[in-house]
Amino acid sequence: DPLYFIDWVPVQGGNNGISYLLSTINPIDIESIEVLKDASATAIYGSRGSNGVILITTKSGKEGRNQVEFETYAGFREVERQLDMLGSREFAEIANERNLNDNLPIIFDQIDSLTDINTDWQDEIFRRGFIQNYSLSFSGGNEKTTYLISGNYFDEEGTIIGSDFSRGSVRLNLDQQVTDKLKVAGRFFLSRSVNNEIDDNGVLQSALNSPPFLPVYNPDGSYVDAATLKQYSFSPSSGDNAVALATERLDQRTIDRLLGNVTASYSLTDNLSLNVLLGVDQVSSERDFYNPRILESGLPAGVGSKNFRKITSFLNENTISYNKTFGDIHDLSVVAGYTWQTEQNEFLTGSSNGFVTDELQNNILSAGENFSAPNNGFEEWTLLSWLGRINYTLKDKYLFTLSGRADGSSRFGAGNKWGFFPSGAVAWRVSDEAFIQDNISQLSNLKLRISYGISGNQAIDPYESLQRFTDVGLAFGGTPNSGFAADNLGNPDLRWETSNEYNAGLEFGFREQRILASVDYY
Repeated sequence: DPLYFIDWVPVQGGNNGISYLLSTINPIDIESIEVLKDASATAIYGSRGSNGVILITTKSGKEGRNQVEFETYAGFREVERQLDMLGSREFAEIANERNLNDNLPIIFDQIDSLTDINTDWQDEIFRRGFIQNYSLSFSGGNEKTTYLISGNYFDEEGTIIGSDFSRGSVRLNLDQQVTDKLKVAGRFFLSRSVNNEIDDNGVLQSALNSPPFLPVYNPDGSYVDAATLKQYSFSPSSGDNAVALATERLDQRTIDRLLGNVTASYSLTDNLSLNVLLGVDQVSSERDFYNPRILESGLPAGVGSKNFRKITSFLNENTISYNKTFGDIHDLSVVAGYTWQTEQNEFLTGSSNGFVTDELQNNILSAGENFSAPNNGFEEWTLLSWLGRINYTLKDKYLFTLSGRADGSSRFGAGNKWGFFPSGAVAWRVSDEAFIQDNISQLSNLKLRISYGISGNQAIDPYESLQRFTDVGLAFGGTPNSGFAADNLGNPDLRWETSNEYNAGLEFGFREQRILASVDYY
């Protein structure tokens, strides 16, 4: 994954992936998205930006009168088309033909009696899903203070029955000019999202493999079970009744998220400023799972589990920046600083099976007959960095960038924790030259750029360089005992993976930037 920043705080993917975490953000809050791709642009972010950087900035209050905005939309989603499936007669004819080819007795000797029922299992699991979204914001401010407060509720029904996603969030963005030299800003975001997940492969596979001459329900209202479906399925592993699988299995993920930061900028002189950022990103997730006994995977008496995970990331950035224009043709910008980031990841899981009733689902795991041993774990890593960047522009036509970053990661061996990653870039705004302006009036922009950089990668699990042990259960003389055994081969020589990247590009703009194009080789 690329590295995502939301209001200057890096967002980590965690075990559930970056898509889970980004789904907690309200898109309406987003002011801008910037994508950094080449090594020169991403090198200042060090190892975390080795696969590119995406900068997401949320909306802020504007100086002027107070404003109240309400936005809502609603809509539907549905499957555009479904697969053409066999009817009951065609299914029976092909099943008989297959057995004849295998020198086996035919399965259906009274095909006409099967035509009373023609179940298209796709129709039974697909639906038109309703989407609704509501956002309310208050914003405004004066020359010293600006604010934005927003709230959002989003709800979406999936196109498969039993699936849905909902999210509620609140946001506070505050900017305060404390003195002529000191400016303080805060960004605070809190959300909860609930996702009722459907195993698409399992539900769809069961629907596509189920015979059309069997109904969803028995005459007594119970589901046609997996054993009955498998008698006539072309695939012995076709699985459960697709409708029962989609509606009766509990698989719900709840994510609570706190994302916030406080920044302070102090002007030491007109050209020199000191900047400090303190940020936190905390994600708490809970997964509830229960397989009832009406499903084959829930036999003989239900299977339930609960999983808890908490990821907490702290960030501190301290930079000093210098900006100066000399003689109206020289622009110089210098940034140097030190950053510290640490992340803690812990989880707890528990499961049991053999419940007296399915009514309680996984809410009382102690009611199960058979228990699995609870499992928990804890990981922590730290990244320290020194960084610097120099930008120089001559006549706004010739641009030069030089940057370097030294990263120290706790993930590597004792003697290999630090790596240095430099980069440089040169650009020439050719369209500002007189020979272009005098001869090609329709060309509004022509820019040639070249960059080269070295980036590092620390995408390995914590503690990989250490010899680790795991718990095991053993029996001595019929008595159970607990102990530990080697879990991996520690490698103290683990070090940074580095990659060299070269990029050359040409950007075009025509007719006052109405037409844009670019060509890159990398």
